Amino acid sequence: MPTDNNDPVLPNEVHVEREKTKRTLIVASAITVVGVLATVLFFQNVTNRGGTLKVTDKGVEVTLEQPITTQLGTSSESVKAFGDSVSLTTGTISDSALKTIPGVKTDGAFSGQNFIDTASGFVLSSDRPSAWTVERMQDGMQRLSANDGSEITVKMEAASRTNDLDRLVHRLLDSLQRSGTKATSRIDSASKTAMIWYRDPITQQTVCVKYVQANNTIYTARATTKDPSSVNSLVRSVSGFTIIDKPIALKPTVKSPRLIVPSTRRLPR
Repeated sequence: MPTDNNDPVLPNEVHVEREKTKRTLIVASAITVVGVLATVLFFQNVTNRGGTLKVTDKGVEVTLEQPITTQLGTSSESVKAFGDSVSLTTGTISDSALKTIPGVKTDGAFSGQNFIDTASGFVLSSDRPSAWTVERMQDGMQRLSANDGSEITVKMEAASRTNDLDRLVHRLLDSLQRSGTKATSRIDSASKTAMIWYRDPITQQTVCVKYVQANNTIYTARATTKDPSSVNSLVRSVSGFTIIDKPIALKPTVKSPRLIVPSTRRLPR
């Protein structure tokens, strides 16, 4: 029998509707709590990795203020140089990973604390980026110089053999030994990474050099200074010098020309 729309609602129906509304509110509240908790944990993780959370009228923005190697979790090991424990990176950074970080400049300029040059293929961080003047030399070498006389140079040279890095490192160590200069080194053969640091008794400079062999290239980052207050900052920059991994393009397969043998036909006898 059809019901009249003007019929009063029964108490049981009211109770059922209230229960449905209550369950809906409970589910919605639970989803909201889980979402907020997940958001807080995510941005807490970002903050622990060196980011800061900023809420604007456009939404949530994350500004990374620490070295990119720290943000991406680049493999590294702890090394003590000149009395200061520093993180010596032994891994590389992928170009695709750099593209996931908003606001990063990749054309050979500082982006926050990070100097990134995707063309040359390296990342160098500094806790005083505004102090540096960047100059690209004609031979491809890049030089960063500061008013206190500190200098960082980065150069690249082709690596034709797998042991090129070892020869270069031991050549420097042998030269320092012959001159009576005491040097300390850390060589990681597995990652083809090496760092050497010493004080030059002749120039009175503190020197830190890092070598990395990657992308069929040997990269050398060398920092020098006479200012004792700049030593720790420079060593951290050089120890964190990291290569941007460039995948080797596969060469197109060259198909061998097919040999066509002319057919022969037996003549009737």
